Amino acid sequence: MWRETRASLGPVASTLADDWCRFETERAVVVVVEGSLAPSVDHAWHSDEGVDVLVLTVRSDAAALGRGLAHALAVPAGAAQLAIVLRAPDAGGQLVETTLAVFAGR
Repeated sequence: MWRETRASLGPVASTLADDWCRFETERAVVVVVEGSLAPSVDHAWHSDEGVDVLVLTVRSDAAALGRGLAHALAVPAGAAQLAIVLRAPDAGGQLVETTLAVFAGR
């Protein structure tokens, strides 16, 4: 299943090995905005009211250059829900948070 998913992501995930994520204990998270191949985000992980939260923050230098972003990482798979939040600057440079998805726990 991972190979099919990886193929559907095109060049963003083509360099990821078959075993880059331990699918028995981790979740694969791939976020792509505007098709860039260069990672331009920082990530942070925390729990909030029983929900695991992955926050991806667009680096200010990436926003200034007008680049898109692509980011792939493996995160722990737990019993809690997983929320993925993107923090990106708006036209005025202020960071705006958008919840991209919330997934059920295991």
